[in-house]
Amino acid sequence: MRTLFVDNLTVIDCSLLDSELGLSGASWIVDLSLSGNLDDESMLLDFGVVKKQVKALIDAEVDHKLIVPSASVHCDITTDNNSSEISFSSKSNQNFTVTAPNSAFCILPSERINTEGVTAYLNDRLRALLPENISVIDVHLRNEIRDNAVWFRYSHGLKKHNGNCQRITHGHRSRLEIYVDGVRDNVLEKEWVKRLDNIYIATREDLERSSDYINEFSYRADQGTFKLSLPKDRTYLVDCDTTIEEIAQTLANTVASGISGKNVKVIAWEGVDKGAIGVTNES
Repeated sequence: MRTLFVDNLTVIDCSLLDSELGLSGASWIVDLSLSGNLDDESMLLDFGVVKKQVKALIDAEVDHKLIVPSASVHCDITTDNNSSEISFSSKSNQNFTVTAPNSAFCILPSERINTEGVTAYLNDRLRALLPENISVIDVHLRNEIRDNAVWFRYSHGLKKHNGNCQRITHGHRSRLEIYVDGVRDNVLEKEWVKRLDNIYIATREDLERSSDYINEFSYRADQGTFKLSLPKDRTYLVDCDTTIEEIAQTLANTVASGISGKNVKVIAWEGVDKGAIGVTNES
């Protein structure tokens, strides 16, 4: 038996529903190894096929989707012809309701969403795609690890995007760096990641209804109608689109407003190895 591997095949940017966290964002780096017998070309599988077809399947199944644990006692699913409504209550009695086209969800028959369950799901899907000489499929999902890094997990939706970013509950696990007059400020970073972790970053114009405890958002995009209801304290409202460019600049402006006369730079990642920079008082 021979084995080939591809590290960093792709990154899954998604959101998930969790009984402890409620709605949370995730960014999982995908590593893949395949074992089996060599084919007539003395190969297990051409790397071009792995990088294109396998990546495409993984992206189609889970990327930019809300991953839902359908076997959870906290979860209720109502499905129509082309759309579904997902209602979920966390252990702390926070309620989340998402209505979206079916393509915006990955529904797993699990009590809780974790990397092991998503890995098993992807292994099963890949089995139907790969040739018979491949006998062992091993998908490995991992978080990015960096020295001296701080992280926050957020969800959002980009209604103007013509791709899957328009889905109202997809998310990321992201690094954040804040510099004041060129010096990195770890205290501010920790304050902001605590504030933004497991938060839905929303555009104010998409706010359809607000009460003392609940915010309800709605918009229509190319893929269909999207709606989200969630606790008010799990929302961070901005007066712009929630692209990473706008998020970084909004954070820079907000930080600077509390530090008079200082130059502020915010580096905000959108998942792994991509992001944007926001600056104030730029000379």
